[in-house]
Parts: sequence; C-alpha cells; structure tokens
Amino acid sequence: TLITNGVDLKNFKPINTDIKNVLRNNHNFQKYELILINIGAVIAERKRVDLFEGLIEILGKNYFKKKIRFIFAGNYDRTNKHREVYDKILSVGENYSNISINFLGHVSDVNTFIKLSDIGIFMSEREGLPNAVIECMACGVPVVHNRINGITDFIIEHNVDSFIANNNDLQTYADKIISLIKNKELYNTVSLNARNKIISKFNAKNIFKKYKELYEGLFR
Repeated sequence: TLITNGVDLKNFKPINTDIKNVLRNNHNFQKYELILINIGAVIAERKRVDLFEGLIEILGKNYFKKKIRFIFAGNYDRTNKHREVYDKILSVGENYSNISINFLGHVSDVNTFIKLSDIGIFMSEREGLPNAVIECMACGVPVVHNRINGITDFIIEHNVDSFIANNNDLQTYADKIISLIKNKELYNTVSLNARNKIISKFNAKNIFKKYKELYEGLFR
C-alpha cells in the first residue's frame, strides 16, 4: 500500500485578494508585483537554486508591467556554499530594475509566505515527495517544477494543475510564468485544479485514516 504525505487543508488553503494584500503589506511587499517563491535550502547541489541566476536574467530582460519579486524561504548562510549561491543571485538581480529578491532564511510560518505568493518555482533534481510543492498547490499557488521521474508526475498533471520543466529548461520556466501573468483565466483555472488535486489526493485526514487502517491490520 502506498501512503503519501498529507497536508492540513485548513491551514494550507487559498485566500482572497484582500487578505493577500494585507499579508504583502505586513512584509513590505507590493500589492501588484508578481511574487515567485522557492522553499528549501539555498544550495546548488540537488536543490539547484543556482539556476535561478539564469531565470532572473530571462525575466529581467523581458520587461513586464508588473515588477517581479523572488522570495527564497530557506537557509542561505549556513556554509560558504550557501553564501556563494546567495551572493550570485543577488548580484544578477541588481542588473534589472524590475527584479527584487528577498532571502528570508528559515521561516516557521512558511504558510504565510506561500499564501502571499503567486507561483512556486522548484528546480530540484532529486526529492522524495516534496511537502513544499503539495503545500503550494493546496493554497492554490501554481507550481513549475523540474521533472523528477516518479515524483513530479505523481503530484502534477502538466498544464492542468501545475507545470513540469524537462531537464531544468529555464525557458520553460519563463514561458509558464509569462503565460500565467498574461492570462488571468488560465491562472485561476490552474489554481483551482491545483487545490482540488491536493484535496483529492493529499488530504491529511484521509492519509491519517490510511495509516490507522494499516496499523490496525498489522495487529489483527
């Protein structure tokens, strides 16, 4: 029996625009900017956060009416390797007036930062079943994730409830972000589908029941 990770759907849920704007204001983020979130340690190995340098350059060169803010929720100063990636990303971002970058470090209230964001961006090359992706989708935040065989396909239906990039192709990330910026109807549809996917497949209450049934079966 395969029993997956579950998410608390009462805590991780979509919010309306007014509440989102209040959360943004509380953290000194702008109302109308596009916020892209990455959750996890800021490292090149496995998480491939170093690839954000290229994505920032692509989005920085294509000027949009909206400003774009990248927020990184995860340790970025634990080692020299962390700091090296951090410094390079900040340095690239400084070249573009429409790009802002925030490194939050470890956050205890990741829920809040997911809810005030528009899109989750994940470039990991190896993962188990990533909670951060499931939590984003539960909040109705569409995700673009690098393909990890057996993992991303299990969570994401490409072009339906989020998006998958093959071999960390940066242009794919940029294209999906741009299409979601330009097409509000597409964004709303993907957002709703993402939430419904998590309700049907990753509801923590249902997962708990499966574990309970499994343990009860072991002691019969």
